[in-house]
Amino acid sequence: MQTASRLKQLFAPMVGKSAVCEALGHIEYAGDPNSNQTPAFSGQVCHDTSNDHWYIAKGITSTDWMRIADAGQPFSFTFAAAAGATNVANVTITPKDAGGTALTGISNLEIWLSDAGTGAGITGTTASGTVTAKSGEGTVLSALTAKKHLIGQTKAAGTFVLEITDTAKTGFYVCVANPVTGLISASDVLVTGNYG
Repeated sequence: MQTASRLKQLFAPMVGKSAVCEALGHIEYAGDPNSNQTPAFSGQVCHDTSNDHWYIAKGITSTDWMRIADAGQPFSFTFAAAAGATNVANVTITPKDAGGTALTGISNLEIWLSDAGTGAGITGTTASGTVTAKSGEGTVLSALTAKKHLIGQTKAAGTFVLEITDTAKTGFYVCVANPVTGLISASDVLVTGNYG
């Protein structure tokens, strides 16, 4: 990715050149840009040249910078639900880096079931059976709220499979908090077909 200033040198003079270059490239700042650099637009990217961290603007004030995960750290999560045994839904959680590549290695994840697609709050419904790691597909380190909220650890291949046993086949959203940014990722709502 080129810096906006380098792109400005490469482009011929034109109306709106500065805005185009800032949108196509990134800006640089020696340090954390929060309270130090005002983004030109929401979504602008800034490289902290002192610490080699990357930030993205979630708004247009100097306090709207959010650190993007560094290489090898989770940036986003994907969810794949599949029917397991009778009344069991298996949801595979895959951490991915900022480039969309699945991460390998062991990571700790905060996982919960929610009634909201935004991940807001813990579900008010308790599954009839267990909510745990599928055998050999991760480890539960701590159950924070029985059958609703846990700290899990991925297996060495990088994934965690949450096994939900529920005779009602409840439409839960499986949610994960990003350990770097604190942002929440949520699965699609589970449907009856996701349960065996």
